[in-house]
Formats: sequence, structure tokens, C-alpha cells
Amino acid sequence: MLNSTSVPLRAATMVAVTASGVSLIYSLYVVLTYLLLSNVARGWTTLSLQISGMMFLFSIVLLLLSEYLIHISRAMGSPRRFVAISRELRSPQSRTAARLNVVDADGNFTVGAPTHAEGPRP
Repeated sequence: MLNSTSVPLRAATMVAVTASGVSLIYSLYVVLTYLLLSNVARGWTTLSLQISGMMFLFSIVLLLLSEYLIHISRAMGSPRRFVAISRELRSPQSRTAARLNVVDADGNFTVGAPTHAEGPRP
């Protein structure tokens, strides 16, 4: 689903922005409650600020990850077409220096099926 569209990642970004905004509003509510009310339970303010702060940080991380994935998918562009490699003797990606299987047993370069019919081996 992510190969064709970035809508799910954009939805995750919007959820992260909304959650971080709600977290900041809740932090403001906690601070105002602490300053304006006298009968606040001990430790409630500290615990509430820790929870809302962590929620804010998690939301920012989710936002950054989703935007990063969107940029990666855009940079890749459309899927690349497959290209047939007609001759490759040695590859820097290979761990062995031996010739690859684009030559026959005699060392001749061939593309496609062999030209002569091979019978059963004795």
C-alpha cells in the first residue's frame, strides 16, 4: 500500500501533530491547575507533566519518522524497470573472482538457449 501512495504516512503525520498539540494543551492545563487550585493531590502535577512530556516526545519522533519515510519514497520515484544484463564477467559486488554464468563450459559467450541440442550425458 505504501508503494503506490503516501496517504497512510501523511495520516500518521497528522495523528502525530494532533497528539503533540493535545499533549501541550494538557501540560498547560496541569500547570494552571497546580497554580490556581490549592487541593491538588501530591505528585499529580509531576506525574502528569512527565506523561504529557513523554507523549509529546513520542509524537515528535513519529512525525519525524513518517516525514523521513515520505521523503525516501519520493526520492526513489517510480519503480525501476528490470534490465537484462547480457554480459558480465566479473562484478565488484561478488565475493568470488570467478567468471559468472554468462559463459558456457568452453568459455564462449552465449545469450539465451544453446544453439546445439545436448543429448543425454553418458
